Amino acid sequence: MGFAIGCVVAGGLIAAGSAHHPTRAMSWTSAYLVLVAGVVGVGLPLSLRVVDASTKGVQRITVTSLCWQFGNTEVVTGTLLHKPALVTGGGMFLLAALAYAAALLHKGKREHRRLVRFCYVIALVLALSIPAGVVLSVTRAGS
Repeated sequence: MGFAIGCVVAGGLIAAGSAHHPTRAMSWTSAYLVLVAGVVGVGLPLSLRVVDASTKGVQRITVTSLCWQFGNTEVVTGTLLHKPALVTGGGMFLLAALAYAAALLHKGKREHRRLVRFCYVIALVLALSIPAGVVLSVTRAGS
């Protein structure tokens, strides 16, 4: 979770540092770090922890978080370096993390039904936006 909090701080610093002369890349990076890498990076493991706080659950959450962190690192690096292959690979890691998280949430207790539904909605929005971002990255690189 420290990685996610670091992303929120980094996104804020980028936004503050580029406020007088914003560029498209810095604005995107700031927003991505805060919203996707940061907020989801904190919310995903916390919601999974509520659903399953067992030792095995913590290990599964760690795998999901590492996959999410690695995917975000690849997406940001690939975007800033104009390397669509990195963005594509990162997107695949993000989708894998979402699929694994959804499977873990599905096993959750009935008492957490509202939380699970909310997480499914967020996961669906992300699962639809990740391929769109990858396609945009590839088409921009080709032009």
